[in-house]
Amino acid sequence: MKIFGERLKKLRINRHLTQDELGEIFNPPLAQSTIGTYERGVRQPSLENLITISNYFNVSIDYLLGITDEERTINVFKEENPQELREFLAQNHILFNGAELSNEDKQRMIDILTGLFWETFTKQK
Repeated sequence: MKIFGERLKKLRINRHLTQDELGEIFNPPLAQSTIGTYERGVRQPSLENLITISNYFNVSIDYLLGITDEERTINVFKEENPQELREFLAQNHILFNGAELSNEDKQRMIDILTGLFWETFTKQK
């Protein structure tokens, strides 16, 4: 599972996380040494931990396992599951070119979109 380890490390570094910080996303938290064994390919995560990693980084399990090189095969916006953009931005880690958006960046996105759709928003009020 060398590919998994390489991809996990890349995702972790892109988020500017230490192995200790990444371990905190699990319930119960994982030790830094466990994350290190995942990254070196010495150990594989349980299915539950694999799902946690996939959800946290918003990538597919297929990507993590090296089945595909396409990171984003998860479609968050489905017709059956519409989500308010403000909620989505507030509740999720959002990346742009691999860098996480700050709360200020998220608010700027909302302001820009509000400006773009001003007529629609004013009609709804």
